[in-house]
Amino acid sequence: RAPDYASAVDWCERAFIADKPIDVFYVHPTTYGTTNHGMNQLLDDPGVRQTTDASTRSQVSVFQDRCNIYAPRYRQMSIAAIGMPDDEQKPYFDLALQDVHDAFVYYMEHLNNGRPFILAAHSQGSYLMHGLLERNRDLIPDEQLVSAYLIGWTFTDEDLQAFGLPLAVTPDQLGGLITWN
Repeated sequence: RAPDYASAVDWCERAFIADKPIDVFYVHPTTYGTTNHGMNQLLDDPGVRQTTDASTRSQVSVFQDRCNIYAPRYRQMSIAAIGMPDDEQKPYFDLALQDVHDAFVYYMEHLNNGRPFILAAHSQGSYLMHGLLERNRDLIPDEQLVSAYLIGWTFTDEDLQAFGLPLAVTPDQLGGLITWN
């Protein structure tokens, strides 16, 4: 099934607390390590959901004191799909990316309410954010973007130029990409 982002069940984290002035839209790393259900995870697999939730809670904890966390579930690619050649991987990547796209659109239309936000992701999540920035940069309003904290994937100078994002080089710089791989 496709996720329904109007339902809390399709979010690992979705919490708004009024005194937290910044949001984090977080895309989790790969937690589907098999191909038991194919190359993309089924959203209702209880074991993967538990692993995903634990990973997400751990990784977003750095933001939790000051930020509202919005972390969608998505039909992530299996670790086996990530190692495939691009042409073979494409349908599995596109499915996961469509979910992340839909979650971000839902977040912006129904949950953000004009607040500044951080794009955060790790590993496969950063790979998918790379795809979102590459294909749908227009969805991300520069005036609200605090930073893009996209860890565990390679971003080149050409990517930064194509995305229209500078590499963040100072701790108080707004709107930059923070990354390492």
